[in-house]
Amino acid sequence: MSYTSALYVLTGSAGIGVAFASLFFGQLSDKLGRKFCLLLCMYVGAALTVVKYLCRHDFWLFNIANFLNGLFGASTVVAQSYIADIYSDDKDKLNEAMGGVMGLAMLGGNAGNILAIAMENAGLFIPLLPGAALSASAGLLIQLYLVEPDGKLHDDHAAHVEEAHDDQIDSKAAAVGAAEEAAEEGAAEKAKTAEKEDDSNPWKPPTKMNWKLLSVIILGSILDNIGSMGPLMAMSPLMLYEYNYDYLLEGEKPLLSAT
Repeated sequence: MSYTSALYVLTGSAGIGVAFASLFFGQLSDKLGRKFCLLLCMYVGAALTVVKYLCRHDFWLFNIANFLNGLFGASTVVAQSYIADIYSDDKDKLNEAMGGVMGLAMLGGNAGNILAIAMENAGLFIPLLPGAALSASAGLLIQLYLVEPDGKLHDDHAAHVEEAHDDQIDSKAAAVGAAEEAAEEGAAEKAKTAEKEDDSNPWKPPTKMNWKLLSVIILGSILDNIGSMGPLMAMSPLMLYEYNYDYLLEGEKPLLSAT
């Protein structure tokens, strides 16, 4: 296997695992709970990061561990579902919190890169160990402080939305009846205004999957990743060659080899 192919396998093994995790962990958290799935991602992810460190001398074992680790890399997806539960009736706060989660996810990725650079002299794989410790620490904080949102999972929330909608219909009917019974024209006009405001203010989360919108989002994500990751993938083989060249100058075999 060439160095370029080896690099793509290294990055792709984790990416494929994360892709699968993103597809299934959202629905899994609907059934098992947001907190449980977040703990699963944190603790199992920490354990598999240590396994990756132990497999650092074998290319294929390292990639298998990398893929398994990716299968539990859905904490951002579960966190977004958690936020949707908390702010189901407030669209502005929902969007703000979602943006915050995505920003923190990107910040964490960049912080990991900085950590790896800072610990370069300690060893190529040493940053995996503080990464595992940070993941386990995050799991402990979640276990101690995170509260399941009123125990409401997806099915209960959907029923709650439907019940709220029925109550809203009843309130509209009552408002219309009151308007008809009102003797003064001003009272009737006020009831109609209140009814219009009642229609426009509440934000109802969708209860059905919009497959066209989902397809556009997925396609846009793929194209965005091609544009952002393309230059990185083009430069990465040069870095891999340089890594092996450093070892060859010292007359040593690289720690991680595809052959």
